[in-house]
Amino acid sequence: MMVAAFILPTTWLNNMKILSYISATGVLASFIILGSVVWVGKFDGVGFHEKGELVNWNGLPTAVSFYAFCFGAHPVFPTLYASMKKRQQFAQVLLCCFLLYTMIYSSMGVVGYRMFGANTLSEITLNLPTKKTSSRVAIFTTLVNPIVKYALLVKPIVDTIEEGFPSVKPRRISIFIRTALVGSTVVIALAFPFFEYLMSIVGALLIVSASIILPSVFYVRILGSYKMFGVELLMIGCVVFIGILIAAVGTYTSIADMARKL
Repeated sequence: MMVAAFILPTTWLNNMKILSYISATGVLASFIILGSVVWVGKFDGVGFHEKGELVNWNGLPTAVSFYAFCFGAHPVFPTLYASMKKRQQFAQVLLCCFLLYTMIYSSMGVVGYRMFGANTLSEITLNLPTKKTSSRVAIFTTLVNPIVKYALLVKPIVDTIEEGFPSVKPRRISIFIRTALVGSTVVIALAFPFFEYLMSIVGALLIVSASIILPSVFYVRILGSYKMFGVELLMIGCVVFIGILIAAVGTYTSIADMARKL
C-alpha cells in the first residue's frame, strides 16, 4: 500500500519528458542493485564459491518466462517513438537498451549462481544477509524500479481508455482511470501473493505473445507471404513455433507450480 501511494502521483503526469527522466532513474537503480549484490559477494563474506547443477531442465520453462518478462516493454514503444524529437534514432535507442539490460540480467544471473547456487530464491535480495549495509541498499533500491517505471508502462493503457471517453472532461477522467489502474494492481498483488509464478505466467502467456508470436504473424500478414522468400518465411515460422512452445509450456508450468503452493 505504501509503494502504491508513492506510485500514484507519478501516474497523474502527462508530460512524457518528465516521465522519461523519472524512468531513467530505473536504469541507475539496476546498476546500483547489481553493484550492491557484487559487493555482498566480494566484501561481505558471502563469496562466489557455490557450485550446483549448471542447467536445471525442470526450471527452464520458468526461467525463460522470467527472461521474457524482463523484455516486455513493447506496448510502450509507440508512445516513446511518438514523443521523441529525433525519431530516426529510435532503432539505435532500442538496440542500446536491449544490449544494456541483457548485460545486466545476464550478470545478475551469473553472480547469483556463483553466490548461492541452487539455493538462489526467486528474488536474489531474499538471499542477501539483511544486516549488511550493501544488502539493505540492494533491497531498498529494488523498490525504486516499480515506482519509477509504472507510470510509463501504463501510459499506453491510459491513452487507449481515455479515447473511449471523448465527451468527459479529460483531466478528471484521466485521474480516475490512473487511480483505478493503481488500485487494481494493488488488489491483484494482494490476491496473488506468489510473485514469481504470476510474473512467470505474464512472461510466458502475454509477453511472449506480444513480443514474439503476434509481431511475426502480423509481419507476414501485412507484407504478404507471396512477397517473401522461402527461407525468410521458414525462419518466421520457426520463431512463431518457438514462441508458441514457450508460451504453452511456460504457462502450464507456472500454473502447476502455483497450484502446488496453494
